Amino acid sequence: MEKDIAHVLVDLRDPKETEKGFIPGAVSIPANELAVAKDTFPADKSAPIILYANQLDEQAFKTVRNWGYKDTAVLNGGIDAWIKDGGKIEKLVEPDVGEEVQHGVKEGI
Repeated sequence: MEKDIAHVLVDLRDPKETEKGFIPGAVSIPANELAVAKDTFPADKSAPIILYANQLDEQAFKTVRNWGYKDTAVLNGGIDAWIKDGGKIEKLVEPDVGEEVQHGVKEGI
């Protein structure tokens, strides 16, 4: 993936998998919710769309192509191949609930 090319990177995995780590810049749209997310895709149909999951999701690829995004690709091997090739991943950061509660108590909330 070229870093200087504007693209949309879509993580098709289940949210529980995404919590474990995702490719930086990826948007999480689980494969089973893709159809209802159509309006969140760019209006510019020439925007490159890159899809990834744990395994090839041919139906998701066909769906996005049928929406008119001809420059659609699937990341071969998914996130596992990305990691194996030295790609970085990010993880969701959970807020420290204890700090929030203590802060609220200090503020009289």
